[in-house]
Amino acid sequence: MRPNMYINSRHSQRGFTIIELLIATAIFSVIVLIATTVLIRIGQQYYKGVTMSKTQEAGRAVMEDITRVVQFSSSDTVTETALYPSSNPNFPKSVLCVGDSRYFYSVGTQFKSPYGKTQQELGSEGLVAQRIKTGYSCQTCPQSATACVDAPEQLLGENMRLQRFEVTKIANSEAWNISVGIAYGDGDLLSGYNSGSGTFSDVQNARCIQVEGRSINSFCATTRLDTIVKRRVQ
Repeated sequence: MRPNMYINSRHSQRGFTIIELLIATAIFSVIVLIATTVLIRIGQQYYKGVTMSKTQEAGRAVMEDITRVVQFSSSDTVTETALYPSSNPNFPKSVLCVGDSRYFYSVGTQFKSPYGKTQQELGSEGLVAQRIKTGYSCQTCPQSATACVDAPEQLLGENMRLQRFEVTKIANSEAWNISVGIAYGDGDLLSGYNSGSGTFSDVQNARCIQVEGRSINSFCATTRLDTIVKRRVQ
C-alpha cells in the first residue's frame, strides 16, 4: 500500500517538459510580436494625424493673417525684390508688402530652430511677417530698418516650408486671389527633391512620398488653401 502511494505522489508532482515550455514560449512570443506591431502602427497613425493637424493649422493661420491684411488694406499689394543680394543663400528671396504688413519669404526653404540665428537669417527661412507701425508704409519704411516695424514673427512651425505664397489682384475689381501651400518634413520625404542641389523640380506640387512598409509618411504632410478676398477699405 505504501509503495503505491509513493509512486502516485511522485507522478502527480511531474512538471512541464522542455517541449511544452518551448511551445508556450513560442506562442507567447507571437502574441507579444503582434501586440507590439499593433502598438507601433497605432503610434504611427497618431503621429501622422498630429503632423497633418499642425500643418493644416499653420496653413489656416497664414491664410487668416494675409486675408485680414488684404481686407483692411487701403493700398495695392507691392511685390519687391530680395532684401539682400540673391547671390547670398542665407537671405530672403522675396518681399511682399500688403497694407501695414511686410512678408519675407522663401519658397521651398525649410524653417529650422531660430536659436542662434540673426534676424536676416530668420528672414531667409519660412515666412516672416513684420507689422509696420502707424505713420509708415512699405515705401517709407526701409526694408532693413527696425524703428518703424514691430518685432518679426515667424508664421511657420518647425520643419515646415512654403510651397506657395501668392497674392494676385483680380482684374477690374477690388478682389484678390490668395493661395498658400505648406509642407512639413525634410526634403527627401517630398516628391521631386534633388538631394544634391537641395532644390525641388516643382516645389508647388510636391507631395509626400508613399513608401510601403516604412513609417516616413508619419513625418510628412502637405496642405494648400485658396480663397478670394475683397478689400473692405477703399
